[in-house]
Amino acid sequence: MEKPEKKRILVLTSATGAGHDTHAYATTAWCAQLYGPDAEVIVDHTLEDSHPIYRKAVDFYNFIQVRAPWFHHIYYNIIELLEVLNPGTVSLGRDYYIQLLERVRPHAVISVMDCLNRGYFELARETLGAVKCATYCTEFSDGYGHSRNWVNPRTGYFFGRTDDTVGDALRRGVPPERTLVVGHWAPPAFYAPPLTAQEKASYLKDQLHLDPNLFTLLLSTGGNAAQNHTEILRTLLPLDDETIFASVGKTGKALIVHEDTKTGGIGAEVSARITENCFENLDGPVLRVAAPDTPVPYAPAMEAFFLPNAEKVARAARALAGY
Repeated sequence: MEKPEKKRILVLTSATGAGHDTHAYATTAWCAQLYGPDAEVIVDHTLEDSHPIYRKAVDFYNFIQVRAPWFHHIYYNIIELLEVLNPGTVSLGRDYYIQLLERVRPHAVISVMDCLNRGYFELARETLGAVKCATYCTEFSDGYGHSRNWVNPRTGYFFGRTDDTVGDALRRGVPPERTLVVGHWAPPAFYAPPLTAQEKASYLKDQLHLDPNLFTLLLSTGGNAAQNHTEILRTLLPLDDETIFASVGKTGKALIVHEDTKTGGIGAEVSARITENCFENLDGPVLRVAAPDTPVPYAPAMEAFFLPNAEKVARAARALAGY
């Protein structure tokens, strides 16, 4: 009996960030688990490998993720013009893509990147004839930031992470019978049973070398180190030691002003940190302007006396300047 031909699946992705590659390699892992040697998955970075302009565009995208996230709004609207460049076929990188198709000769083409839908399915059918085409949309919603390039009405199937993205595909002309909400497309390990408390403690201790008895916050990062860790940490502990120490090192003086009572207030902690870390830079005592150690009064006149004000701060600043 003749052995059935191994099914070949070509996954089109791009290293913009890391999410697209994550879903591409998740496809590889699932096919290996479900079909074993009967299926072969070929992952190709078709966007950046097909043309120098696309390569520079990908590099620039990854740069602004880390260095200029504000520019992403402008960049997003420029990329939306890609549907003009590829209305029904592939323009830039056409020769590369045709050679890829002829070399792999896939039975199915799956795109997990928004810029690799329009024109790519049409050219695959033109080159190979009968080939199944599908999109997995990695976005969560169809609002601002959801590219129209995700939806090619001529796709064979549209798989969306959420009802929102599938709804957008329906509005843009994909027939209902060719759409499906599939949730998060993650590697098989993502769906393993959650760790028990003992397993978590062992993992923290043995693998991460952390104390399992302490609260641990694990901060992940996006592709190319794009992250908001600084903002998160400042929210959890809004005290920027480096800025404080730099200021003290520059001026040699520190005046702390806060509305809390002087005893046990946050100023005492800041003062202690300055003394511990910047003692040799100080040319005067660390002074504090704070509320007296009494209950907060409600009468406006008493409240004005109770709280720090410009006069109290100026008086303390003049005293500190005398050193």
